[in-house]
Amino acid sequence: MPGTSEVNTPMNEIVQDHERRIVLLEKTVEKMENGMLKIENTVLAEGREQRAMLQEVIKYSFDDQQHKRDNKTKLKQLTFTTISSLLGTGGVVFLIIQWLLGQ
Repeated sequence: MPGTSEVNTPMNEIVQDHERRIVLLEKTVEKMENGMLKIENTVLAEGREQRAMLQEVIKYSFDDQQHKRDNKTKLKQLTFTTISSLLGTGGVVFLIIQWLLGQ
């Protein structure tokens, strides 16, 4: 059967060529999947870093606002203490007398 072997040889070459191309495509797809996994891991890591940085910024903002409120409260207390000590101990009278004697 000389005709059969002639047909099988080109058919075998075609099948072998298809097999080689399929293997090559499978390797390419595997490389792409690995690359996509690396990208996904990178994006997830960046997201974690950004979340941590955002939490730090929020914490700093809240701490800063708390310090400002504390400072306003201390300033009010100091102002009240100063005014009450000036008025309570005769400080105003002393300042007026000192001012009059200074002129």
